[in-house]
Formats: sequence, C-alpha cells, structure tokens
Amino acid sequence: MSDQQFSDLHCHPAMHPLMLGHKKLWNTHLGSKRRKIKEAQEQGKRGGLYDQAGYPKLINSRVKLVYASLYSLEQGFMMNNSYLLSALNMTIKIGLVFPMILHFAGIRLHLRDFVMSLYTKYKAKRLRFLKEQEYWDEFINELQHYKDEKDTTGELVHESEQEIMHLLDFAYGDGTSNNLKSSGTFRVADGNWDKSLPAGDEVLTVLTMEGLAIVSQTKHGGGHSKHGTKMLRSNTIGKRIRYLKNEIPLFFVTFSHHFSSELCGHARSLPIKARRLGLLDQEFFIDEGFSQLGYLTLKYLLSVKELPNGQFIKDENAGRRIFIDVKHLSLKGRLTLYQLVASYNAAHPLDKIPIIASHIGYSNRGIGEMLLTLKANNEKDSSQAEKTMINGRAHQFNTWSINLGHEEIAKIVASGGLIGIALEQNNLGVPFGAKTNKKPREYFARLVMNQMLCMARAANTPDFWNCVTMGTDFDGLIDPV
Repeated sequence: MSDQQFSDLHCHPAMHPLMLGHKKLWNTHLGSKRRKIKEAQEQGKRGGLYDQAGYPKLINSRVKLVYASLYSLEQGFMMNNSYLLSALNMTIKIGLVFPMILHFAGIRLHLRDFVMSLYTKYKAKRLRFLKEQEYWDEFINELQHYKDEKDTTGELVHESEQEIMHLLDFAYGDGTSNNLKSSGTFRVADGNWDKSLPAGDEVLTVLTMEGLAIVSQTKHGGGHSKHGTKMLRSNTIGKRIRYLKNEIPLFFVTFSHHFSSELCGHARSLPIKARRLGLLDQEFFIDEGFSQLGYLTLKYLLSVKELPNGQFIKDENAGRRIFIDVKHLSLKGRLTLYQLVASYNAAHPLDKIPIIASHIGYSNRGIGEMLLTLKANNEKDSSQAEKTMINGRAHQFNTWSINLGHEEIAKIVASGGLIGIALEQNNLGVPFGAKTNKKPREYFARLVMNQMLCMARAANTPDFWNCVTMGTDFDGLIDPV
C-alpha cells in the first residue's frame, strides 16, 4: 500500500454523525445492517446506511488535510407542493382506526418526510427536526461539535472497525487491513495553527460553509413563501458575517446552494422531473445574478470596496477576507465575480484573491453557449448528460451550467485559485437515475481522469496542475463514483 497522503477540498465529516444523533463526530456507525452497509459502499450507492467522510475513514484513508463544509439542510428539501402526497397523507390519516393512540405513541405519518428520507437518506425524525430548526442555529450546533472535539482522540467502535477492515481488503487485497488505525485525532486550523500538517494519525481540518442562506434566511414567517423562508434584515446578515470573520477560522464560503438565498442566483442541480411531482422546486431566483444586497455582501466577504471610477481596493475596515467558492453559483453570478477578481488582482498582484471551485465538474461548453442555453430555458433532464468523441475517444459530461465552462478554468487558474474535482456521478456526466452499481471500477476512473485532462486542455497552461485537487463532496447527499 502506498504511503501517499491526500487532501479533500470539500466534504462533510459531521453530516453522518449528526444525522444519526451521535454525540461525537468520531462515531459514524449506524449499528445495524452490516451486510447492507458493505454492499452499498462496494457498489457506490448513495450514503445513508454508511458514512463516506467520517473521521475514522479519513484517518484510515491517509487524508491529512480536509476542508470540512458546515451545512444546514435547506427548507426546499422539506417543502411539500405535491397535491398527490397531500391527498395520500389525508387519506391515510382518515383511514387510521386509532389515530390518537398512534399520536401519543409518537408515531406520525408524514409522507413528505418519508419520500425525502428515501431521497436524502436522512432519517424522517431528523428531517422533522430540521424542518423547524433555523439554518443559523443548526450551523452553530455543527460548529460547536468541531470546537468541542478538536485535539481530542477518538476510538473506533467494533462495528466501524470491521467495516473499515473489510473496505481496506476490498480496495487493496494485500493485507492492508492489518494496518488498521483504530484511533485518531482531528485538529482545527485556527489562530494557533502553526501552518504545518499534523504528524501521526491526525488530520488537519479547515472549516468552510456551504450556502449563504445560513446567514440571510429565516424560517420564521416564511412558511408560506415559495421556497419556505424569508430574507433577514441587512444588519442581521452583516452581524452574522462579522461573526464568521472574527469568531471562526472560515476559509471560504460556497456562496449559493440548491435553493435561493436571495443574495445571488443558483445553478440548476436537481432533476426537473422532481419539480413536476411537487418536490424540489429550484425555480425561485434560479440563474439570476447578484441582488444589490448580494453584491454588497460579496464585497464585504472579500474585504474590497469599489471606487467611483469602478476600481477595487482593499477595504481595511472589513476585517479578514473570506474567499468565495463558485460551486452552485449561477453563471451570471460567476461572471460578476470573475470580473471583480480580475480587476482587483491586476491592480494588487501581491494581494491576489484566489477563486475556489470546491467540488465541481467540467461542462465541455463555452460560456457563450451556456448563456444561450439558459436564455432559451433549455436545461432539460434529457440534455443534462452528453456523450461525445474527442480525439477518437468517448467522453461524457454534465453540460448544465452548474459545471465550469471552457473559459472559467483559465480564470480560476489565473487567480491562483483551486479546482476540486467532485467525485459525484452526475457532476462527472452520468445521467440522473442511471444504474451504475454494476460498472467496473475502470469506468469511474475514466470519468475522473476525463474531467481532469479536459480541464487541463481548456486551461492551456501547466499552471493548471498547481490548482487542481479532489473535492469529493462525500457525505453531501451524493451518488459517489
């Protein structure tokens, strides 16, 4: 087995333990269905029965540096606009013989929660809790776990030990499981970090955040809106961003996510057919550019200000800079960001702002072609994945604007930024709903290498190889390669 060490630009180590209600992030095991857990991982099925990026697996996978994304599940996943589900739920309730007995026994039938539990792999009980929990409160709860458990050593439970030993044998088949690491420590990069990787069975954790709805949205009084939340006042948003700058060593923020923050539009990421069933409606604010408040928020995060002549300078009063991750950001929003960063970096070459694309794929499209597709409202499920021949070899791509266009690769490289290749099937060009569990490993390896080499060709500079890394998005509700 190689001594190679790894980094991951975007994953969710806390997602699975919190979903299960565990008190410690080190405890990631479901505690049952051991055979199904192993099979699900071998076949690349969506995580739910198993974790993908919990700390026991990070330690045993020789990951030394991980960018841990803090995320609060969005209300859009839990909104019910389905007349069919509502009618079925009413029918079931009416048909119950002892509804009050079931109620007092703690059994409640929520078909919406059941359906979304199947999709997200979250437990229905957890979904009902998150439906009422404010984004910010859940964010602080997750953050507190990292603060409380940093620099402490965790021990593998017996079930996790067996699971990881099986995976090591499955992956390598060379007795690697004999080197199982049954304990480990995670560090958090903060003001006391000495800028070096930790030694031994330890992993350095850099905190990031996914989705500015965490700071801009509230569920109070927003339950009847199209996306289930409403906008907070600008002074509250500013106060929360100051907290991110001053109290948390936050490296970057993924500005947009699946549903609207009302600060900038988001790119389409979910099957359109789900919206037609009354589920997962992404349409509010989709593909829009920055709102006026969103543009002010962008400049405040980057600690820049704009002069009357259109030039950008550093805002010394805005505090520490937090970088911007373009994943999920609308194409219009990305173009605004690229223009701002290019202008600032040209004038301040010693204080360049790097652009992050933390867990992303390549569209094999130019920006102009993607803009025309969006203008024609022509991002369809049927055109999401495309197979094409390049230099006599077959390739496949997700052509939607959630992925990067040709010119964007060069813009990110020029900024000195980072591009994390997502290890998620749809990002890499696998159609929604495609059955891939029987595909050989070589199929998935080709998907990843296809992305990396085609991005390198689009960048047209060897500097690309200083900017590319893995951004797995593990434990982020994905279908992994």
